[in-house]
Amino acid sequence: MSRTKISKSCSDKKVLVIVSHPDDEVLGCGGLLMEYHVRNYKTYVLYLNNGCHYRNNFDASEIKNQIHNVAKILGFHPIIENLKSGEFDSYGQRYINDIVKSYVDKIQPEIVVTHISNDLHHDHQITNIASMVASRFMHNSCVKKILEMPVISSSEINPKFDFTPNLFLDISQYIDLKQMAMEEYVYEVESFNELRGKSGIEGWARFYGMHIGVEYAEAYKIVRECL
Repeated sequence: MSRTKISKSCSDKKVLVIVSHPDDEVLGCGGLLMEYHVRNYKTYVLYLNNGCHYRNNFDASEIKNQIHNVAKILGFHPIIENLKSGEFDSYGQRYINDIVKSYVDKIQPEIVVTHISNDLHHDHQITNIASMVASRFMHNSCVKKILEMPVISSSEINPKFDFTPNLFLDISQYIDLKQMAMEEYVYEVESFNELRGKSGIEGWARFYGMHIGVEYAEAYKIVRECL
Protein backbone atom coordinates (compact mmCIF):
# COMPACT_ATOMS: atom_id res chain seq x y z
CA MET A 1 0.00 0.00 0.00
CA SER A 2 1.41 3.38 -0.94
CA ARG A 3 1.98 5.94 1.80
CA THR A 4 1.20 9.60 1.27
CA LYS A 5 4.00 11.84 2.50
CA ILE A 6 2.76 14.68 4.67
CA SER A 7 4.64 17.38 6.52
CA LYS A 8 4.62 17.19 10.31
CA SER A 9 4.36 19.92 12.89
CA CYS A 10 6.76 19.80 15.83
CA SER A 11 3.97 18.40 18.01
CA ASP A 12 3.83 15.35 15.69
CA LYS A 13 7.58 14.70 15.70
CA LYS A 14 9.03 12.06 18.01
CA VAL A 15 12.43 11.40 19.54
CA LEU A 16 13.39 8.03 21.00
CA VAL A 17 16.42 7.76 23.30
CA ILE A 18 17.54 4.15 23.76
CA VAL A 19 19.72 3.47 26.79
CA SER A 20 20.87 0.50 28.80
CA HIS A 21 20.31 1.80 32.33
CA PRO A 22 18.61 4.59 34.28
CA ASP A 23 21.00 7.58 34.56
CA ASP A 24 22.45 7.02 31.07
CA GLU A 25 19.81 9.33 29.63
CA VAL A 26 20.63 12.18 32.03
CA LEU A 27 24.41 11.90 31.75
CA GLY A 28 24.35 11.42 27.98
CA CYS A 29 21.57 13.65 26.70
CA GLY A 30 19.68 15.36 29.53
CA GLY A 31 20.03 18.72 27.81
CA LEU A 32 18.92 17.33 24.46
CA LEU A 33 15.79 15.87 26.02
CA MET A 34 14.97 19.28 27.49
CA GLU A 35 15.64 21.01 24.17
CA TYR A 36 13.28 18.74 22.25
CA HIS A 37 10.68 19.03 25.01
CA VAL A 38 10.83 22.82 24.73
CA ARG A 39 10.44 22.49 20.95
CA ASN A 40 7.25 20.51 21.62
CA TYR A 41 8.56 17.21 20.26
CA LYS A 42 7.20 14.02 21.81
CA THR A 43 10.20 12.51 23.59
CA TYR A 44 10.58 8.94 24.83
CA VAL A 45 13.32 7.12 26.71
CA LEU A 46 13.57 3.33 26.46
CA TYR A 47 15.48 1.76 29.37
CA LEU A 48 16.49 -1.81 28.63
CA ASN A 49 17.32 -2.34 32.31
CA ASN A 50 15.11 -1.20 35.20
CA GLY A 51 17.95 0.04 37.40
CA CYS A 52 18.45 -3.10 39.48
CA HIS A 53 22.12 -3.95 39.07
CA TYR A 54 23.80 -7.30 39.26
CA ARG A 55 26.21 -5.89 41.86
CA ASN A 56 23.59 -4.29 44.13
CA ASN A 57 20.25 -5.25 45.62
CA PHE A 58 18.35 -2.09 44.69
CA ASP A 59 14.63 -1.63 45.23
CA ALA A 60 13.01 -1.79 41.80
CA SER A 61 9.93 0.19 42.86
CA GLU A 62 12.08 2.95 44.33
CA ILE A 63 14.16 3.23 41.17
CA LYS A 64 11.00 3.26 39.07
CA ASN A 65 9.85 6.28 41.07
CA GLN A 66 13.22 7.92 40.46
CA ILE A 67 12.85 7.33 36.72
CA HIS A 68 9.42 8.94 36.70
CA ASN A 69 10.72 11.92 38.68
CA VAL A 70 13.51 12.37 36.12
CA ALA A 71 10.96 12.10 33.30
CA LYS A 72 8.93 14.91 34.86
CA ILE A 73 11.99 17.16 35.13
CA LEU A 74 13.21 16.55 31.58
CA GLY A 75 9.79 16.19 29.95
CA PHE A 76 9.83 12.71 28.42
CA HIS A 77 7.81 9.48 28.48
CA PRO A 78 9.70 6.57 30.11
CA ILE A 79 9.52 2.97 28.86
CA ILE A 80 11.11 0.38 31.16
CA GLU A 81 12.27 -3.11 30.21
CA ASN A 82 13.81 -5.61 32.64
CA LEU A 83 17.04 -6.98 31.15
CA LYS A 84 19.66 -7.79 33.78
CA SER A 85 22.40 -5.19 34.07
CA GLY A 86 25.82 -6.46 33.11
CA GLU A 87 24.30 -9.54 31.51
CA PHE A 88 22.90 -8.25 28.22
CA ASP A 89 25.16 -10.64 26.32
CA SER A 90 23.43 -13.60 27.98
CA TYR A 91 20.19 -12.84 26.10
CA GLY A 92 21.71 -12.90 22.63
CA GLN A 93 21.95 -9.90 20.34
CA ARG A 94 18.97 -10.85 18.21
CA TYR A 95 16.66 -11.01 21.23
CA ILE A 96 17.58 -7.46 22.23
CA ASN A 97 17.39 -6.28 18.62
CA ASP A 98 13.80 -7.48 18.51
CA ILE A 99 12.90 -5.64 21.72
CA VAL A 100 14.30 -2.36 20.47
CA LYS A 101 12.80 -2.76 17.01
CA SER A 102 9.35 -3.37 18.50
CA TYR A 103 9.47 0.07 20.16
CA VAL A 104 10.86 1.80 17.08
CA ASP A 105 8.01 0.29 15.05
CA LYS A 106 5.44 1.31 17.65
CA ILE A 107 6.65 4.85 18.38
CA GLN A 108 7.80 5.72 14.85
CA PRO A 109 10.48 8.22 15.92
CA GLU A 110 12.15 10.55 13.44
CA ILE A 111 15.22 10.85 15.69
CA VAL A 112 16.95 8.03 17.57
CA VAL A 113 19.67 8.67 20.17
CA THR A 114 21.79 5.96 21.78
CA HIS A 115 25.20 5.05 23.21
CA ILE A 116 28.45 5.39 21.28
CA SER A 117 29.63 2.15 19.73
CA ASN A 118 32.96 1.94 21.59
CA ASP A 119 31.66 2.61 25.09
CA LEU A 120 33.52 0.54 27.69
CA HIS A 121 30.32 -0.90 29.17
CA HIS A 122 29.36 -4.01 27.23
CA ASP A 123 25.64 -3.43 27.82
CA HIS A 124 26.03 -0.05 26.10
CA GLN A 125 27.76 -1.67 23.12
CA ILE A 126 24.93 -4.19 22.74
CA THR A 127 22.34 -1.42 23.04
CA ASN A 128 24.11 0.52 20.30
CA ILE A 129 24.00 -2.45 17.92
CA ALA A 130 20.32 -3.08 18.64
CA SER A 131 19.54 0.59 18.03
CA MET A 132 21.39 0.58 14.71
CA VAL A 133 19.57 -2.56 13.57
CA ALA A 134 16.18 -1.18 14.58
CA SER A 135 16.90 2.20 12.96
CA ARG A 136 18.44 1.02 9.71
CA PHE A 137 17.23 2.96 6.70
CA MET A 138 14.66 1.00 4.75
CA HIS A 139 11.95 2.02 2.30
CA ASN A 140 9.62 4.48 4.06
CA SER A 141 11.69 4.30 7.25
CA CYS A 142 10.44 6.59 10.01
CA VAL A 143 13.96 7.25 11.36
CA LYS A 144 15.58 10.24 9.67
CA LYS A 145 18.45 10.93 12.08
CA ILE A 146 20.58 8.73 14.35
CA LEU A 147 22.78 10.25 17.06
CA GLU A 148 25.36 8.63 19.31
CA MET A 149 26.23 10.07 22.73
CA PRO A 150 29.00 9.42 25.26
CA VAL A 151 28.01 8.76 28.87
CA ILE A 152 30.09 10.22 31.71
CA SER A 153 32.07 7.62 33.70
CA SER A 154 31.41 4.91 31.14
CA SER A 155 32.64 6.21 27.80
CA GLU A 156 35.69 8.34 28.56
CA ILE A 157 37.24 5.81 30.98
CA ASN A 158 37.85 3.47 28.04
CA PRO A 159 41.63 3.56 27.35
CA LYS A 160 40.67 3.36 23.66
CA PHE A 161 38.01 6.08 23.93
CA ASP A 162 37.54 7.52 20.44
CA PHE A 163 34.72 10.02 20.03
CA THR A 164 34.74 12.72 17.37
CA PRO A 165 31.54 14.76 17.76
CA ASN A 166 30.05 16.56 14.79
CA LEU A 167 27.06 18.07 16.58
CA PHE A 168 27.07 20.26 19.68
CA LEU A 169 24.12 21.54 21.70
CA ASP A 170 24.33 24.60 23.93
CA ILE A 171 22.81 23.44 27.24
CA SER A 172 23.74 26.48 29.31
CA GLN A 173 20.07 27.11 30.09
CA TYR A 174 19.50 23.45 31.02
CA ILE A 175 22.56 22.62 33.13
CA ASP A 176 20.75 23.14 36.44
CA LEU A 177 17.88 20.89 35.39
CA LYS A 178 20.32 18.24 34.17
CA GLN A 179 22.07 18.25 37.55
CA MET A 180 18.73 18.23 39.38
CA ALA A 181 17.55 15.24 37.35
CA MET A 182 20.74 13.30 38.11
CA GLU A 183 20.28 13.90 41.84
CA GLU A 184 17.13 11.76 41.65
CA TYR A 185 19.37 8.72 41.08
CA VAL A 186 20.56 8.72 44.66
CA TYR A 187 22.50 5.45 44.54
CA GLU A 188 24.49 6.43 41.46
CA VAL A 189 25.40 9.88 42.77
CA GLU A 190 26.41 8.51 46.18
CA SER A 191 28.61 5.86 44.59
CA PHE A 192 30.21 8.00 41.88
CA ASN A 193 29.71 11.59 43.03
CA GLU A 194 32.99 12.89 41.58
CA LEU A 195 31.98 11.61 38.14
CA ARG A 196 28.18 11.64 38.07
CA GLY A 197 27.42 14.37 40.58
CA LYS A 198 27.13 18.11 39.96
CA SER A 199 30.84 18.72 39.48
CA GLY A 200 31.24 15.85 37.02
CA ILE A 201 28.29 16.97 34.92
CA GLU A 202 29.47 20.58 35.00
CA GLY A 203 33.05 19.70 34.05
CA TRP A 204 31.99 17.51 31.14
CA ALA A 205 29.55 20.14 29.85
CA ARG A 206 32.09 22.94 30.25
CA PHE A 207 34.66 20.94 28.25
CA TYR A 208 32.30 20.58 25.28
CA GLY A 209 31.07 24.14 25.73
CA MET A 210 34.59 25.35 24.97
CA HIS A 211 34.34 23.65 21.59
CA ILE A 212 31.60 26.03 20.47
CA GLY A 213 32.21 29.10 22.61
CA VAL A 214 29.41 28.65 25.15
CA GLU A 215 29.43 27.95 28.87
CA TYR A 216 28.00 24.42 28.73
CA ALA A 217 27.29 21.97 25.91
CA GLU A 218 26.56 18.35 25.05
CA ALA A 219 28.30 16.60 22.17
CA TYR A 220 26.94 14.05 19.71
CA LYS A 221 27.96 12.16 16.62
CA ILE A 222 25.52 12.18 13.72
CA VAL A 223 25.73 8.61 12.50
CA ARG A 224 23.29 9.13 9.69
CA GLU A 225 20.85 11.79 8.56
CA CYS A 226 18.25 11.91 5.84
CA LEU A 227 17.02 15.35 4.81
